Amino acid sequence: EAKDAGGKTPYDLGDQAFKALVCQIWGLIPDLFADPEVWFDFWDKSSNGILEAAELIPALAAAYNAGDLARQWIETYVHTHYRELVHAEALTKATMLGDNGLLHLLQSSEELIALRAR
Repeated sequence: EAKDAGGKTPYDLGDQAFKALVCQIWGLIPDLFADPEVWFDFWDKSSNGILEAAELIPALAAAYNAGDLARQWIETYVHTHYRELVHAEALTKATMLGDNGLLHLLQSSEELIALRAR
């Protein structure tokens, strides 16, 4: 893999549009915590600017590399807490990335940190 003198790959150096294109072409799943904007766009399968519960479940399962049991837990958690998770009617990129948005919750919730650490 090509890297510059600092050890960065072309993907690391690319802007959001480049990263999204790379993910689309190569079928790569963006990292939720490293590239949350690209991650959001990747999982917004309907391209409507909203991650609905049905899109959020596989997105989180992939982000956490969840097995069957963990995926069931994520599915139950999302269906039970969707409105709390998004702090609105729908999960937009702005509500996900905003102060106290979903990304903040994912990075600070003990339950979700434990899921990520496993």
